[in-house]
Amino acid sequence: MERPAGVEQDPGIALLDLYDEALPQVYGYLLARCGQRALAEDLTAETFLAAVEAARRGRPTP
Repeated sequence: MERPAGVEQDPGIALLDLYDEALPQVYGYLLARCGQRALAEDLTAETFLAAVEAARRGRPTP
């Protein structure tokens, strides 16, 4: 369902959508760079935790 013009998506929902789409790409990128599954998993988790924190903070006010 489309949102009316000018209505922003909830940041939590947007983050879940991003997570679903980006997780394999982020993990694959990190695994290719470091070559260690456990390290790539940790780095991927840290990446998405940082995204959650950024979403919680919201947009900065001008």
